[in-house]
Amino acid sequence: MLDIIYYFNIFGCLTMGMALLLIQTAPQLINPHYRNAKRFLGIASIIVALCNALILYNRVQESVADIFAMPVLVAAQLQAALFTFIVLILFHSPYVCRRNILRHLCPTLFFVGLYLLTILLFPDVRIYSVDEYIANITNPVLLLRTVFAATYLTQIVIYVRLFRREQRNYIAKIENYFSDTDKYEFRWASRLFYEAACIGIAVLVFSIFPAPLFDGIITVVITVYYFDFGVRYINYQYKLYYEALPAIEEKEESQPAKESEGDKELEDEMAKLLLYLQQGVVLGDYAEALHIPERKLSVFINSTYGVSFKRWVNNKRVEYAIEQMAKHPDYTMERIAELSGFAHKSHFCKIFREITGGSFTEYKNR
Repeated sequence: MLDIIYYFNIFGCLTMGMALLLIQTAPQLINPHYRNAKRFLGIASIIVALCNALILYNRVQESVADIFAMPVLVAAQLQAALFTFIVLILFHSPYVCRRNILRHLCPTLFFVGLYLLTILLFPDVRIYSVDEYIANITNPVLLLRTVFAATYLTQIVIYVRLFRREQRNYIAKIENYFSDTDKYEFRWASRLFYEAACIGIAVLVFSIFPAPLFDGIITVVITVYYFDFGVRYINYQYKLYYEALPAIEEKEESQPAKESEGDKELEDEMAKLLLYLQQGVVLGDYAEALHIPERKLSVFINSTYGVSFKRWVNNKRVEYAIEQMAKHPDYTMERIAELSGFAHKSHFCKIFREITGGSFTEYKNR
Protein backbone atom coordinates (compact mmCIF):
# COMPACT_ATOMS: atom_id res chain seq x y z
CA MET A 1 0.00 0.00 0.00
CA LEU A 2 2.83 2.38 0.89
CA ASP A 3 4.44 1.71 -2.49
CA ILE A 4 1.23 2.76 -4.25
CA ILE A 5 1.15 6.00 -2.26
CA TYR A 6 4.73 6.74 -3.25
CA TYR A 7 3.97 6.05 -6.90
CA PHE A 8 1.02 8.43 -6.62
CA ASN A 9 3.29 11.11 -5.14
CA ILE A 10 5.92 10.63 -7.84
CA PHE A 11 3.35 10.83 -10.63
CA GLY A 12 1.59 13.84 -9.10
CA CYS A 13 4.74 15.86 -8.47
CA LEU A 14 6.15 15.07 -11.92
CA THR A 15 2.90 16.09 -13.60
CA MET A 16 2.63 19.34 -11.68
CA GLY A 17 6.30 20.15 -12.18
CA MET A 18 6.02 19.72 -15.94
CA ALA A 19 2.85 21.82 -16.01
CA LEU A 20 4.54 24.66 -14.11
CA LEU A 21 7.50 24.58 -16.48
CA LEU A 22 5.65 24.12 -19.77
CA ILE A 23 2.54 26.31 -19.38
CA GLN A 24 3.58 29.68 -20.76
CA THR A 25 3.08 32.86 -18.78
CA ALA A 26 0.90 35.46 -20.49
CA PRO A 27 2.98 38.04 -22.44
CA GLN A 28 1.72 40.91 -20.29
CA LEU A 29 3.13 39.32 -17.15
CA ILE A 30 6.48 41.02 -17.34
CA ASN A 31 7.41 40.80 -13.66
CA PRO A 32 10.41 38.42 -13.65
CA HIS A 33 9.98 37.46 -9.98
CA TYR A 34 6.70 35.64 -10.66
CA ARG A 35 8.06 33.84 -13.69
CA ASN A 36 11.18 32.73 -11.84
CA ALA A 37 9.11 31.58 -8.86
CA LYS A 38 6.89 29.49 -11.14
CA ARG A 39 9.92 27.84 -12.72
CA PHE A 40 11.53 27.29 -9.31
CA LEU A 41 8.36 25.65 -8.01
CA GLY A 42 8.21 23.41 -11.08
CA ILE A 43 11.83 22.30 -10.64
CA ALA A 44 11.24 21.73 -6.91
CA SER A 45 8.22 19.53 -7.68
CA ILE A 46 10.30 17.38 -10.02
CA ILE A 47 13.11 17.13 -7.43
CA VAL A 48 10.60 15.98 -4.79
CA ALA A 49 9.35 13.31 -7.21
CA LEU A 50 12.90 12.12 -7.89
CA CYS A 51 13.75 12.06 -4.18
CA ASN A 52 10.69 9.96 -3.43
CA ALA A 53 11.62 7.63 -6.27
CA LEU A 54 15.08 7.26 -4.72
CA ILE A 55 13.60 6.60 -1.26
CA LEU A 56 11.25 4.02 -2.73
CA TYR A 57 14.10 2.31 -4.57
CA ASN A 58 16.38 2.16 -1.53
CA ARG A 59 13.76 1.42 1.10
CA VAL A 60 14.95 -1.48 3.22
CA GLN A 61 12.14 -1.83 5.73
CA GLU A 62 8.52 -0.89 6.29
CA SER A 63 9.23 2.45 7.90
CA VAL A 64 10.87 4.67 5.32
CA ALA A 65 12.78 6.90 7.73
CA ASP A 66 14.14 6.53 11.22
CA ILE A 67 13.78 9.04 14.08
CA PHE A 68 15.16 12.45 13.08
CA ALA A 69 16.38 11.06 9.77
CA MET A 70 18.70 13.61 8.22
CA PRO A 71 17.31 13.32 4.64
CA VAL A 72 13.77 13.94 5.92
CA LEU A 73 14.81 16.98 7.97
CA VAL A 74 16.87 18.47 5.15
CA ALA A 75 14.05 17.98 2.63
CA ALA A 76 11.53 19.49 5.07
CA GLN A 77 13.76 22.50 5.73
CA LEU A 78 14.33 23.14 2.03
CA GLN A 79 10.61 22.86 1.27
CA ALA A 80 9.78 25.24 4.14
CA ALA A 81 12.18 27.80 2.66
CA LEU A 82 10.83 27.16 -0.85
CA PHE A 83 7.18 27.82 -0.03
CA THR A 84 7.98 30.74 2.26
CA PHE A 85 9.93 32.67 -0.34
CA ILE A 86 7.63 31.77 -3.22
CA VAL A 87 4.69 33.22 -1.29
CA LEU A 88 6.72 36.24 -0.13
CA ILE A 89 7.35 37.12 -3.79
CA LEU A 90 3.69 38.12 -4.03
CA PHE A 91 3.89 40.43 -1.00
CA HIS A 92 7.41 41.87 -1.19
CA SER A 93 9.44 40.64 -4.12
CA PRO A 94 12.59 42.73 -3.34
CA TYR A 95 13.04 40.75 -0.11
CA VAL A 96 13.39 37.52 -2.07
CA CYS A 97 17.00 37.88 -3.13
CA ARG A 98 19.99 35.56 -3.09
CA ARG A 99 21.42 37.13 0.06
CA ASN A 100 18.26 36.69 2.15
CA ILE A 101 17.64 33.15 0.91
CA LEU A 102 21.19 32.07 1.73
CA ARG A 103 20.96 33.73 5.13
CA HIS A 104 17.91 31.64 6.01
CA LEU A 105 19.50 28.48 4.61
CA CYS A 106 22.76 28.94 6.55
CA PRO A 107 21.61 26.75 9.52
CA THR A 108 20.71 23.91 7.15
CA LEU A 109 23.98 24.15 5.25
CA PHE A 110 25.89 24.27 8.54
CA PHE A 111 24.19 21.16 9.93
CA VAL A 112 24.57 19.23 6.68
CA GLY A 113 28.30 19.96 6.61
CA LEU A 114 28.69 19.08 10.29
CA TYR A 115 26.67 15.89 9.78
CA LEU A 116 28.87 14.74 6.89
CA LEU A 117 31.93 15.35 9.04
CA THR A 118 30.49 13.64 12.11
CA ILE A 119 29.47 10.41 10.36
CA LEU A 120 33.11 9.96 9.36
CA LEU A 121 34.03 9.70 13.04
CA PHE A 122 30.96 8.11 14.65
CA PRO A 123 28.30 5.58 13.57
CA ASP A 124 25.03 6.99 12.26
CA VAL A 125 22.55 4.85 14.18
CA ARG A 126 19.11 4.14 12.72
CA ILE A 127 16.41 3.89 15.37
CA TYR A 128 12.66 3.47 15.12
CA SER A 129 11.31 3.77 18.68
CA VAL A 130 11.56 6.10 21.65
CA ASP A 131 13.20 3.37 23.75
CA GLU A 132 15.93 2.93 21.15
CA TYR A 133 16.35 6.69 20.99
CA ILE A 134 16.86 6.97 24.77
CA ALA A 135 19.34 4.09 24.72
CA ASN A 136 21.43 5.80 22.02
CA ILE A 137 21.04 9.41 23.13
CA THR A 138 24.78 9.78 23.75
CA ASN A 139 25.57 9.04 20.12
CA PRO A 140 27.07 12.29 18.69
CA VAL A 141 25.37 11.88 15.31
CA LEU A 142 21.98 11.33 16.94
CA LEU A 143 22.52 14.38 19.15
CA LEU A 144 23.36 16.43 16.07
CA ARG A 145 20.19 15.25 14.31
CA THR A 146 18.15 16.14 17.40
CA VAL A 147 19.58 19.66 17.55
CA PHE A 148 18.91 20.05 13.82
CA ALA A 149 15.27 19.02 14.38
CA ALA A 150 14.95 21.70 17.09
CA THR A 151 16.55 24.23 14.74
CA TYR A 152 14.08 23.25 12.02
CA LEU A 153 11.15 23.95 14.35
CA THR A 154 12.69 27.31 15.26
CA GLN A 155 13.09 28.10 11.57
CA ILE A 156 9.39 27.46 10.97
CA VAL A 157 8.56 29.98 13.71
CA ILE A 158 10.95 32.48 12.09
CA TYR A 159 9.29 31.97 8.69
CA VAL A 160 5.83 32.55 10.18
CA ARG A 161 6.96 35.77 11.86
CA LEU A 162 8.67 36.91 8.65
CA PHE A 163 5.56 36.22 6.60
CA ARG A 164 3.27 38.02 9.04
CA ARG A 165 5.56 41.06 9.02
CA GLU A 166 5.75 41.29 5.23
CA GLN A 167 2.01 40.67 4.89
CA ARG A 168 1.27 43.42 7.42
CA ASN A 169 3.55 45.88 5.61
CA TYR A 170 2.03 44.98 2.25
CA ILE A 171 -1.54 45.53 3.43
CA ALA A 172 -0.54 48.87 4.96
CA LYS A 173 0.82 49.91 1.55
CA ILE A 174 -2.17 48.89 -0.53
CA GLU A 175 -4.50 50.74 1.85
CA ASN A 176 -2.87 53.92 0.53
CA TYR A 177 -3.92 53.07 -3.02
CA PHE A 178 -7.21 51.16 -2.86
CA SER A 179 -10.53 51.68 -1.14
CA ASP A 180 -11.44 47.98 -1.24
CA THR A 181 -8.36 45.85 -0.57
CA ASP A 182 -9.95 42.40 -0.25
CA LYS A 183 -9.09 41.20 -3.76
CA TYR A 184 -5.51 42.45 -3.46
CA GLU A 185 -4.69 40.74 -0.16
CA PHE A 186 -3.79 37.34 -1.70
CA ARG A 187 -5.72 35.41 0.92
CA TRP A 188 -5.26 32.20 -1.07
CA ALA A 189 -1.49 32.65 -0.78
CA SER A 190 -1.75 33.27 2.96
CA ARG A 191 -3.81 30.11 3.37
CA LEU A 192 -1.28 28.08 1.40
CA PHE A 193 1.59 29.45 3.49
CA TYR A 194 -0.03 28.46 6.79
CA GLU A 195 -0.91 25.06 5.34
CA ALA A 196 2.76 24.61 4.43
CA ALA A 197 3.76 25.52 8.01
CA CYS A 198 1.32 22.93 9.39
CA ILE A 199 2.66 20.29 7.01
CA GLY A 200 6.18 21.15 8.14
CA ILE A 201 5.23 20.57 11.77
CA ALA A 202 3.51 17.30 10.80
CA VAL A 203 6.73 16.14 9.12
CA LEU A 204 8.62 16.88 12.33
CA VAL A 205 6.11 14.81 14.32
CA PHE A 206 6.53 11.98 11.81
CA SER A 207 10.30 12.17 12.25
CA ILE A 208 9.78 11.59 15.99
CA PHE A 209 7.27 8.75 15.57
CA PRO A 210 8.08 7.08 12.22
CA ALA A 211 5.39 4.68 11.07
CA PRO A 212 4.09 3.48 7.69
CA LEU A 213 0.64 4.96 8.38
CA PHE A 214 2.01 8.43 9.18
CA ASP A 215 4.36 8.21 6.22
CA GLY A 216 1.50 7.36 3.85
CA ILE A 217 -0.76 10.12 5.17
CA ILE A 218 1.92 12.81 4.99
CA THR A 219 2.98 11.71 1.51
CA VAL A 220 -0.61 12.00 0.24
CA VAL A 221 -1.08 15.39 1.94
CA ILE A 222 2.14 16.75 0.43
CA THR A 223 1.15 15.49 -3.02
CA VAL A 224 -2.28 17.13 -2.83
CA TYR A 225 -0.68 20.29 -1.48
CA TYR A 226 1.75 20.47 -4.40
CA PHE A 227 -1.20 20.10 -6.78
CA ASP A 228 -3.18 22.84 -5.02
CA PHE A 229 -0.23 25.20 -4.82
CA GLY A 230 0.78 24.60 -8.43
CA VAL A 231 -2.73 25.06 -9.84
CA ARG A 232 -3.23 28.30 -7.93
CA TYR A 233 0.12 29.63 -9.05
CA ILE A 234 -0.67 28.75 -12.67
CA ASN A 235 -4.10 30.40 -12.46
CA TYR A 236 -2.80 33.42 -10.62
CA GLN A 237 -4.25 36.55 -12.19
CA TYR A 238 -1.00 38.43 -12.15
CA LYS A 239 -2.09 40.84 -14.86
CA LEU A 240 -4.57 42.46 -12.49
CA TYR A 241 -1.95 42.72 -9.78
CA TYR A 242 0.72 44.16 -12.05
CA GLU A 243 -1.51 46.76 -13.68
CA ALA A 244 -3.21 47.79 -10.45
CA LEU A 245 -0.17 48.10 -8.18
CA PRO A 246 2.50 49.99 -10.10
CA ALA A 247 2.88 52.53 -7.34
CA ILE A 248 3.68 49.95 -4.69
CA GLU A 249 6.89 48.90 -6.47
CA GLU A 250 7.91 52.44 -7.42
CA LYS A 251 10.89 54.11 -5.84
CA GLU A 252 10.35 56.40 -2.90
CA GLU A 253 11.85 59.34 -4.76
CA SER A 254 9.92 62.56 -5.21
CA GLN A 255 8.21 62.87 -8.56
CA PRO A 256 7.59 66.07 -10.51
CA ALA A 257 4.26 67.44 -9.44
CA LYS A 258 2.08 70.41 -10.12
CA GLU A 259 3.25 72.98 -7.57
CA SER A 260 0.78 75.73 -8.39
CA GLU A 261 -1.95 74.29 -6.20
CA GLY A 262 -1.67 74.69 -2.45
CA ASP A 263 -2.76 72.07 0.01
CA LYS A 264 -5.95 73.98 0.79
CA GLU A 265 -6.94 74.13 -2.87
CA LEU A 266 -6.22 70.44 -3.27
CA GLU A 267 -8.29 69.66 -0.19
CA ASP A 268 -11.19 71.71 -1.58
CA GLU A 269 -10.99 69.98 -4.95
CA MET A 270 -11.01 66.56 -3.29
CA ALA A 271 -14.06 67.53 -1.26
CA LYS A 272 -15.96 68.32 -4.46
CA LEU A 273 -15.28 64.92 -5.99
CA LEU A 274 -17.65 62.10 -5.09
CA LEU A 275 -15.50 59.33 -6.50
CA TYR A 276 -15.47 57.64 -3.10
CA LEU A 277 -19.09 56.64 -3.74
CA GLN A 278 -17.92 54.35 -6.54
CA GLN A 279 -17.26 50.77 -5.53
CA GLY A 280 -13.65 49.77 -6.07
CA VAL A 281 -12.34 53.32 -6.43
CA VAL A 282 -8.54 53.50 -6.37
CA LEU A 283 -6.05 56.26 -5.71
CA GLY A 284 -5.33 56.49 -9.43
CA ASP A 285 -8.92 57.62 -10.09
CA TYR A 286 -8.46 60.63 -7.83
CA ALA A 287 -4.97 61.33 -9.14
CA GLU A 288 -6.26 61.35 -12.71
CA ALA A 289 -9.19 63.63 -11.84
CA LEU A 290 -6.92 66.05 -9.94
CA HIS A 291 -4.08 65.84 -12.49
CA ILE A 292 -1.37 65.06 -9.95
CA PRO A 293 0.90 62.03 -9.41
CA GLU A 294 -0.44 59.22 -7.25
CA ARG A 295 2.56 59.40 -4.95
CA LYS A 296 2.00 63.08 -4.17
CA LEU A 297 -1.70 62.51 -3.54
CA SER A 298 -0.97 59.57 -1.23
CA VAL A 299 1.51 61.66 0.78
CA PHE A 300 -1.00 64.53 0.93
CA ILE A 301 -3.76 62.29 2.33
CA ASN A 302 -1.38 60.74 4.86
CA SER A 303 -0.07 64.10 6.09
CA THR A 304 -3.32 66.10 5.95
CA TYR A 305 -5.78 63.57 7.31
CA GLY A 306 -3.38 61.26 9.12
CA VAL A 307 -4.90 58.13 7.55
CA SER A 308 -4.41 55.85 4.57
CA PHE A 309 -6.36 56.30 1.35
CA LYS A 310 -8.58 53.34 2.22
CA ARG A 311 -9.39 54.83 5.64
CA TRP A 312 -10.06 58.25 4.12
CA VAL A 313 -12.51 56.75 1.62
CA ASN A 314 -14.30 54.84 4.38
CA ASN A 315 -14.54 58.00 6.49
CA LYS A 316 -16.07 59.92 3.58
CA ARG A 317 -18.49 57.07 2.86
CA VAL A 318 -19.67 56.94 6.46
CA GLU A 319 -20.09 60.74 6.51
CA TYR A 320 -22.19 60.47 3.35
CA ALA A 321 -24.20 57.61 4.86
CA ILE A 322 -25.01 59.73 7.93
CA GLU A 323 -26.13 62.58 5.67
CA GLN A 324 -28.42 60.23 3.76
CA MET A 325 -29.87 58.89 7.00
CA ALA A 326 -30.80 62.43 8.01
CA LYS A 327 -32.27 63.30 4.61
CA HIS A 328 -34.06 60.00 4.04
CA PRO A 329 -34.98 58.39 7.37
CA ASP A 330 -37.16 55.87 5.52
CA TYR A 331 -34.24 54.38 3.60
CA THR A 332 -33.19 50.87 4.55
CA MET A 333 -29.68 49.95 5.62
CA GLU A 334 -29.13 48.16 2.31
CA ARG A 335 -30.12 51.28 0.39
CA ILE A 336 -27.87 53.55 2.47
CA ALA A 337 -24.96 51.14 2.09
CA GLU A 338 -25.41 50.99 -1.68
CA LEU A 339 -25.63 54.77 -2.02
CA SER A 340 -22.50 55.18 0.10
CA GLY A 341 -20.35 52.96 -2.10
CA PHE A 342 -20.37 49.74 -0.07
CA ALA A 343 -20.82 46.49 -1.97
CA HIS A 344 -22.09 44.47 1.00
CA LYS A 345 -24.25 45.33 3.99
CA SER A 346 -22.01 43.37 6.35
CA HIS A 347 -18.97 45.37 5.27
CA PHE A 348 -20.91 48.61 5.71
CA CYS A 349 -21.94 47.62 9.24
CA LYS A 350 -18.38 46.73 10.16
CA ILE A 351 -16.90 50.00 8.86
CA PHE A 352 -19.75 52.08 10.31
CA ARG A 353 -19.21 50.67 13.80
CA GLU A 354 -15.45 50.99 13.46
CA ILE A 355 -15.66 54.72 12.64
CA THR A 356 -18.64 55.89 14.71
CA GLY A 357 -18.29 53.50 17.64
CA GLY A 358 -21.90 52.36 17.33
CA SER A 359 -24.12 50.34 15.04
CA PHE A 360 -26.20 51.72 12.18
CA THR A 361 -29.43 51.05 14.09
CA GLU A 362 -28.17 52.76 17.25
CA TYR A 363 -27.09 55.81 15.29
CA LYS A 364 -30.37 55.99 13.40
CA ASN A 365 -32.43 55.83 16.61
CA ARG A 366 -30.67 58.75 18.26
